[in-house]
Amino acid sequence: MVGEIFLIVLSGVAIFVAGQIFVKFAIDPINDFYKLTGEIGHSLIYYSNVYNNTRQAKPEAVEEAHRLFRRQSSDLFARAYAIPFLSVWATIHLLPPRNDVMKATSNLIGLSNGVHDTTDRAYEANMNRRMAIERQLRLQIYFDEYQ
Repeated sequence: MVGEIFLIVLSGVAIFVAGQIFVKFAIDPINDFYKLTGEIGHSLIYYSNVYNNTRQAKPEAVEEAHRLFRRQSSDLFARAYAIPFLSVWATIHLLPPRNDVMKATSNLIGLSNGVHDTTDRAYEANMNRRMAIERQLRLQIYFDEYQ
């Protein structure tokens, strides 16, 4: 009788521990990834006036956007590699594929550098990067192109 109770308690503890391990190593990194993609979406909207109009943007806003997009690119890379079995999660459409995430990190770096571009082609190049980031991270940002 005591042995049976001990086994029941032990199995309950084992299930609890296994659940906590799953949460810490799988669910939390996915949650962190989603939080970051939300922040990236926020930044794409918030700084659209900077990367859409690089000639008239204030220098401090340009530098702020530059640093933020670069940091978010690095964070995205790190968060993607912290998710175990990312390809499995991507197969069931819970997360974007690793290749798309890596392209998004590259486009964020491009956008970071693009805020300093004051040539005639800056608007088009930066908008192409923004749209690629949205597609690659499965963000749905709707706003008109004349901000």
